[in-house]
Amino acid sequence: MSCIDRFVEIHGDRPLMWDYNSLEDMTADVDLVVRGRITGVYVGEMWRFNDFEPPAPHIYASVELTEVLKGLPLSRIPGAIEVTLAVVGFEFDVDALQIPSEEYLWFLRHDAGWRAEIGKPPVQSAIAPFAYFRPNFHQTVLRNEGGAIGIIRKNDVVNAYGNRIFPLGLEGRTFANTLADVRSAVIAAPDVEN
Repeated sequence: MSCIDRFVEIHGDRPLMWDYNSLEDMTADVDLVVRGRITGVYVGEMWRFNDFEPPAPHIYASVELTEVLKGLPLSRIPGAIEVTLAVVGFEFDVDALQIPSEEYLWFLRHDAGWRAEIGKPPVQSAIAPFAYFRPNFHQTVLRNEGGAIGIIRKNDVVNAYGNRIFPLGLEGRTFANTLADVRSAVIAAPDVEN
């Protein structure tokens, strides 16, 4: 299983903080929309959740950018961004994760910016000012499967949410047409900075 498929959590039994009804809604809400491939997966930082347990490894993906459709990427790696995937246990073997070869369309929030918006203190680490996250796991990363949109863990999404939830309607649509729709949504959104 690829690292992007591995770190998709499907929670059909509870509402999510961010849930989208359309490509336009999702594009308008996020800070950054990019095309890119995962080039590496690594432990980016250790997170401490309380005072009595040891810190847990936080897994990140390095995403090499093909195109920026919305936003200005903040990065410490030229031509790439860092996207949080998951917090895992110490026994987790990050080197065993498969790096997918496909290109993805990523809809992301900037972690430090989001924390400032909600009044949370910033995380103190080298990666924190540059880290991005997926607002949810089932909608905000679309796979380019031979020029058509592929839905990550589609069967799990259908089982959890039903077969009418966005983005299932995008499956099989051309990747190029989807990119064109995102570009149009960026132009149409009045508060978007590029």
